[in-house]
Amino acid sequence: IPKQKNIVVEDEIHVRYSGHIQLEKANVDADGVEIPGTRRVAVPWFKNTITDIGLNAKGTGIRPWCVVGTGTNAIVNGTLTLTNYRASQDSQPASTHGIVTDETGTYGYIRNTHRFLAGNGTGVISELGLTIEGDINARNIFCGSLVKDALGNPTTITKLADELLDVLYEVRMYAKETDDVYTVNINGNNHTFRTRAEVVDVNTWGAFMFT
Repeated sequence: IPKQKNIVVEDEIHVRYSGHIQLEKANVDADGVEIPGTRRVAVPWFKNTITDIGLNAKGTGIRPWCVVGTGTNAIVNGTLTLTNYRASQDSQPASTHGIVTDETGTYGYIRNTHRFLAGNGTGVISELGLTIEGDINARNIFCGSLVKDALGNPTTITKLADELLDVLYEVRMYAKETDDVYTVNINGNNHTFRTRAEVVDVNTWGAFMFT
């Protein structure tokens, strides 16, 4: 049996992630039911940071839980918690997924709506994130951001006592759509291999984002 030697890979598949947030508010009646015609976008889509914890947890069965706070420290790759936790979501009423091709490329996405009912999280909100634990102490932030305006500058929103807040979180995964052909050297002999990203051409791609 020949002695095993190092295997040298000259190319590999790269996957990129991108996170996006939109905040919507609506007024509710005395029973907490949304009043038709009052829904509006409080903050349009802005990018957020996917942390090291989020990247490391990919493939472990992530069940994201949304938390908001009043801190002013930027969420970076090494962030573990919100600076000043205020509240966590009451429910997750909607989830969609699919594939989009635009000027940034082709990506699979999953978009979850995280709802804060009237009376929950009331007041000023300046930071938010997804925790992978569903933990009211907002530990292990998968992704998050300070609330940002259209120019990407930190801002705040105020949630009134008679309003519900929907936090729309969209995570996008960009995978290489073409094959990679690379050479592996085994015991001094070159072997050519071909690899490709799995199921990048089916609509269910984004559904596997948090699995």
